[in-house]
Amino acid sequence: MTERMAAPTLTTVREAARAVITRQARELRRHERAVTRAGAPGPIHDMRVAIRRLRAALAVFHSVVVLPKAARRPPLRWLARQLGRVRDLDVRTALLAEQYLPAVAGREAARVDRLVAEFSAERRQAHHRLRKGLARPRYRKLRTALAAWARRAAFADGEDTGAARFMADAVDRAARRVGSHEAMHDRHPTAAALHDLRIAVKRLRYALDFH
Repeated sequence: MTERMAAPTLTTVREAARAVITRQARELRRHERAVTRAGAPGPIHDMRVAIRRLRAALAVFHSVVVLPKAARRPPLRWLARQLGRVRDLDVRTALLAEQYLPAVAGREAARVDRLVAEFSAERRQAHHRLRKGLARPRYRKLRTALAAWARRAAFADGEDTGAARFMADAVDRAARRVGSHEAMHDRHPTAAALHDLRIAVKRLRYALDFH
């Protein structure tokens, strides 16, 4: 007799939500150690990406998951701002020191040197504030709440449908937000509109990754 192949088991929305959110929370925790220990530009960037992806995952599955209060958006937004401040200073310093400074001389070079020194001092202060923030109860509660949810995930009431259709719809919504954005159609978009469009494109990319 020919053996009948078992039908593949389809991933449900709840299974997908748990897998995606747990993975992003784990990435956040992994990069946190390097940021706290040394605070080099690489780990800062990696942790910032991890928090962005975690926030994107929570947005995609917001109608499915029920999170503890400590793991909801305000604490994540605070952490994203702290990381963003350090990362912005890293980018400014690198642009000046590695690209602009070698191309100038004299008074202009001295002025750029002063700016690099100022940005470096400001960066040290921003990283110090970030490290203090990561040691505070607010962040520890966030980390604990995400770990607890991963162990015993809570979900909203309703049918646990297939993840493929759910994620396809999420990608479609994200793509429509990009396509209808004002900066896609304005001949001279403002800096604020372009920044907002950049965020929308990132959210589309993350939704595709999760899919």
